[in-house]
Amino acid sequence: MLRVIICDDQPEQRIGLRTIVEKINEDLDHKLELALVTGNPNEVIGFARANVGMTALYFLDVDLAHAINGIDLAAAIRKFDTSCEIVFVTAYREMAYLTFKHKVNATDYIIKDNVRSLKQRMSDCIALAQERLHSEKTSDNRVYSVRSGGEIWNIHYDDIISFKTHPVKRHNIILHMFNGELEFRGSIRNLESLDSTFFKCSQSYVINLKHLKNFNKDFRTLELITGEVVSISTRRLKVMLGRIDKQHFENDYEDDILS
Repeated sequence: MLRVIICDDQPEQRIGLRTIVEKINEDLDHKLELALVTGNPNEVIGFARANVGMTALYFLDVDLAHAINGIDLAAAIRKFDTSCEIVFVTAYREMAYLTFKHKVNATDYIIKDNVRSLKQRMSDCIALAQERLHSEKTSDNRVYSVRSGGEIWNIHYDDIISFKTHPVKRHNIILHMFNGELEFRGSIRNLESLDSTFFKCSQSYVINLKHLKNFNKDFRTLELITGEVVSISTRRLKVMLGRIDKQHFENDYEDDILS
C-alpha cells in the first residue's frame, strides 16, 4: 500500500492538501493510506527513520517556518529512503532550482496558484507512485534499499531470509541474508507489506515464505531452510494457515511445509 505524508506549516494549507488527497483516494481502485499530516519537519524525519522500507509519497512545502526547510527535509528523508517519491507543493516558484542543487530527486514541483491544477498534479503524482509500486511488486528484480553502516544497500528480495527486531537496541532491525546480516534503524510493522511472500510471525519477526522449510501448526513454529526455527504468535496462526492454503512456495521443500 502506498502511504502519503503531508508537511505544511500553514494549518489551512494542510487541511486543503489533506482534503485533496482524501478526494483522490475515493476514486482509486488501490487505496492509499494518509499516514501523517503535520507542520513539524522533525515529525516527518522521525517517521521516515521509523519506517524504513515503507512505500511512501511525501508532499512537502518548501518554506516550513522552521529551522529545517522543505529542501533540507527532503534531503533528510533521502537518508532513510532512497526510493520514495517526494513532491514539493509550494508558493515559491523561484526555489525550484534548489531541488536540483541538493539532488533530492523530486518527482514534481507544484505551485499553489490554481486549485484545479493542484488537484490534477497531485493526482498524477499519486498515480505515478502507484504505478511504480505495482511495477516493483511484479518485477523479478525487486530490491530492498536500506541504509546501514553509512552506506545504501540494495538487496534482492529473494536473498532476504528474515527481519527481526534487535534484542537490545530499540528501533533497530536485523536483516538476515544467506551471506550475512545487516543492522538498520526501522520498524518491523511495515516490512510485511513489502511483498506477498513476506509474513509477520510476531511483533518482532518477519520471514520470507520462499525460504520456509516446515510449518508446525501444533507447536506454532516455522523452520527456515537455514535451520532457524521461529515461533509464530497465536494471533498470527490463523493468518498463516490461510497463507499456506493460498501460497505457492517456490523452493525445494514444498512437500515438507505443513506437518
